[in-house]
Amino acid sequence: MNKLIWYPITKKTYTHKKALNYAKARGLRLPTVEEIKEAIKNKEDLGKVSFWSSEVHPDGPEFAFVFLDDGYILSNNRDFGLSVRCVETEKEKYNKEFKNKLDNLINE
Repeated sequence: MNKLIWYPITKKTYTHKKALNYAKARGLRLPTVEEIKEAIKNKEDLGKVSFWSSEVHPDGPEFAFVFLDDGYILSNNRDFGLSVRCVETEKEKYNKEFKNKLDNLINE
């Protein structure tokens, strides 16, 4: 039940901060580097567009990790514009749906 759901890649590009806000506004998040590595290992189709991960480089807060369209992961300046690929686990989606149903019951 904890399978990762990959949402479509945006056509528009965003800075890292705006990408994080874009995902959060939709109740989603950016993928971690580990989740991207796992998808590459499992030969999942991540598309042919570079997109942000959720992780900031530990040695330079002005950089964040990026999935490149050629299948590599490296860091890029957070002010650079890249596409967004939101994710959530099935468990996160279920919990969100459950909370919404509960809120609706409480507010009836």
